[in-house]
Amino acid sequence: MRAGKLARIQQWRELAAERGLSIRDLVIEVTPQHSAFVGTPGQVADEWTRYVRDRLVPELQERGVYRTSYEGMTLREHLDLA
Repeated sequence: MRAGKLARIQQWRELAAERGLSIRDLVIEVTPQHSAFVGTPGQVADEWTRYVRDRLVPELQERGVYRTSYEGMTLREHLDLA
């Protein structure tokens, strides 16, 4: 576990040096920007659903790692089972 943390710290140091970032700028750069996902469990679930449907899936499809359509009509055909 510690080796992973040390590797991450080294990556951050390299990023800061490469881009000339201050400590503040580095923190902003490496901090996930998911502050929009706050609220009740139902509200968060609704927001995640919209995010996945409207942003994540299209991006994955564009990269070719998520299907845009299925070949067959049944689950058996989708999984290429006899």
